Amino acid sequence: IKEEFLDSMADAVLSEAQRLLKEGKIPNSKSPEKNAFYTGELANRSNGVAEDGENKRRVYFDTPYALATEYGRPKGSHPPVQPLIEWADYRGFKDPVGSAWGIAKKIEKEGLPPRPFLQPAVVFTRSILKDLWIDAVKKAKIDNGL
Repeated sequence: IKEEFLDSMADAVLSEAQRLLKEGKIPNSKSPEKNAFYTGELANRSNGVAEDGENKRRVYFDTPYALATEYGRPKGSHPPVQPLIEWADYRGFKDPVGSAWGIAKKIEKEGLPPRPFLQPAVVFTRSILKDLWIDAVKKAKIDNGL
């Protein structure tokens, strides 16, 4: 039961975080899509669940910008430009390199507001723990022929 419950909890956190990345609103965004999903790398390709000891699961998002997305970026620090170039190119900017440098300078001057996706996913999962536990018990009974 414990294994099933831990796996279900981690899967719920991951699924909700992915949903928020794809559908969640970004404050003050000028993008018509208004979400943090643009290539799918953060939401779909560099994340997962890892066993972290017998009684723990760890949900991870492994991109250079995952922390900046979740927590924002303080003013005074210059972000890496290459991901911004890729973003500007994907969005169809006429001069992706120049635009990326301009965006990087603006982020350095003003910072970047947080766009949390993982913390809200954990809060959401806490709200459904009872359901996840009941499902784990039912599955264990079925698997053991009870």
